[in-house]
Amino acid sequence: MSAAPIKVLVIDDEPPIRKLLRMGLSTQGYEILEASNGKMALELLAQEPALIILDLGLPDIQGHELLRMIRGRNDSVPIVVLSSRGDEAGKVQALDLGADDYLTKPFGMDELLARMRAALRHQLQVQAPHRQGRRQGRQAFTEGVRIVARAGAARRQGVDPPVSVERAVG
Repeated sequence: MSAAPIKVLVIDDEPPIRKLLRMGLSTQGYEILEASNGKMALELLAQEPALIILDLGLPDIQGHELLRMIRGRNDSVPIVVLSSRGDEAGKVQALDLGADDYLTKPFGMDELLARMRAALRHQLQVQAPHRQGRRQGRQAFTEGVRIVARAGAARRQGVDPPVSVERAVG
């Protein structure tokens, strides 16, 4: 088993937001890929991020359309929408198009980190049985539960939970 930083693709056209996310997430151990527009984001998908943070207000591709395009290429990567749009219809549309979560700007870093952990946990639990046989899938699910338990124990002890995942699956 090897521990590797979790790769996060941040798609936002605002340099201050990208900088805030790069600094905040990298200090938590995440590896950050940055895209300032939809075209660049589609190119960076080749680097197989484990999670995507997506702003809907991009200069070249409408955010909901980009979400649809990402889902067409990768239906399993967790996507957390981070947008200034707070209207219910926009949130529902993003979630219906395949977003796993939606967070409205301004946002708190702790809340974003919690939503990212939840999305990654859910992905691990859903994908493990599909990627391997039932026995191996249960083992991967069990490893995922251990990771979650370690994170919970770390938080109870007042320290930041680990953000690298010991690869129990392929």
